[in-house]
Amino acid sequence: MLNFFFREGHAGETICGIDPEYPLMFYTRLRVIDGRYISCGPDLPKWVLPQSSSCVVCQESAPLPETASWQYEKIVIQVLDSAAGDSMPDPDTYQYRATDHRVPFIIFRKKETSADGSP
Repeated sequence: MLNFFFREGHAGETICGIDPEYPLMFYTRLRVIDGRYISCGPDLPKWVLPQSSSCVVCQESAPLPETASWQYEKIVIQVLDSAAGDSMPDPDTYQYRATDHRVPFIIFRKKETSADGSP
């Protein structure tokens, strides 16, 4: 996930997710909005994560609102299939080795708009 945003994201762009997304907040120069508590606002974020990339508990995916879905393109990347909570300091849940198995992860990127505001 970090490699994707290092390559595709730009400093100051916003990501709205369903989690604080601390790794993205601390390791990229992107502005992260925790959509659980704060509305993404009238200015739509550049990036939307419908599921958490770093949460330690399983959460339901949050679909894009239909009113905004036409303004975004869907991007699918492959990420490591780590168990939720795999880094917790609990011997019953700690994952001692990274998995090699990859799964698809969906990211939405806001489409570029023309001068008249249409995508």
